[in-house]
Amino acid sequence: MSPSKNDPFGWTSAEEERLKISLGKAVSSGVKSLSNMLGVAVLPATWGLLRASIKEPPLGLFSPNQGTYSVFMPIQGDLVGTCLLCFSVPSAESMLDHLLKQLGPSAQAALEGMIQSALEEAGNIFLNECIKILGQEMKIEIYPATPRLEQGPWEKIWSKLALSQLSLGENLTLLYGDFTWTYGQRLGQFFLGLSPDSWDRLHDWTIQGKSRVTSVGLGAMEVVSAPTVLKASDLGSCVALIIYDPSKKTGGMAHVMLPRAPSPEAAAAKPGKYADNAVAALLKKIKPTRVNLTVWIVGGADMLSPFIASLGSIGSQNADVLRDNIEQAGLNLVGEDVGGSQPRTVELLTETGELWIKWGKRQRREHMSP
Repeated sequence: MSPSKNDPFGWTSAEEERLKISLGKAVSSGVKSLSNMLGVAVLPATWGLLRASIKEPPLGLFSPNQGTYSVFMPIQGDLVGTCLLCFSVPSAESMLDHLLKQLGPSAQAALEGMIQSALEEAGNIFLNECIKILGQEMKIEIYPATPRLEQGPWEKIWSKLALSQLSLGENLTLLYGDFTWTYGQRLGQFFLGLSPDSWDRLHDWTIQGKSRVTSVGLGAMEVVSAPTVLKASDLGSCVALIIYDPSKKTGGMAHVMLPRAPSPEAAAAKPGKYADNAVAALLKKIKPTRVNLTVWIVGGADMLSPFIASLGSIGSQNADVLRDNIEQAGLNLVGEDVGGSQPRTVELLTETGELWIKWGKRQRREHMSP
């Protein structure tokens, strides 16, 4: 029996090495950000893959009963899992002492409150930087949640990390890295636990050099199955029509540009370009079990001046025609995010039915289910 793609210990040495190189870049960048915060050199020590028992924490930097300050940060998007950054209590206190020396005597009175905020900020800086670099290396989208700080023995922290993962069996596979600072001691340790599907996606990237993201360009139309992600970027007046079949984990997306096709020939040449044709064309291509279909539309911003927009913008016309055609087809329009004046980017995660909508520096998560 061949090794599973979601078990990195079954990958070839070349595939594993490619992942380690990208992990090393992420850890090094996170360490550099932490070094800038502390004002002292922090250096990456080791990084790689780790397999450990769910029931017993790995030994090394921490003993099971050793107290730690630990920052948890869930991630979603093309990778799903949990990041963890751990400091031993002595390391955390040394780090805080160093910060206090930089801030001066007036900060001593705030010592008790500062250790919480300082460690939360350290975790936020380090973990977000690591995830950003991993996403850039693999050309995927990873969305970090708000980090949270917890204090407790390493054994308890490990149990929480293990419970947060969708592990297949008694062992847990993680990416890890640890780092030192100029005082010669290990400062902290980083872990990233991923879902089996995320490991599968990483394996595809190590082989092909690309992630499972299919971009839907202007006027284009695509249909994919799990775990591939569908993505339409910079939707101004354009509207993304998204149809999802949860029973098959199949999704379709059309990047609609104009309300109506000027001729049947134009509609046939670019079936996803025109709102009056896109619904029927996408249904034909997706070949769904129709009873389960759900639909979202995203985009349709008013990119022109308020006066011109008041006369009827292309964006609002695209959305109106799509709504009419969705209703005529008897489909369930469960949600929409249209209008406004900012362009949007939308992604459909076919594995879960999640929908990520981004505009400016903001983002929110929706779902294709009603």
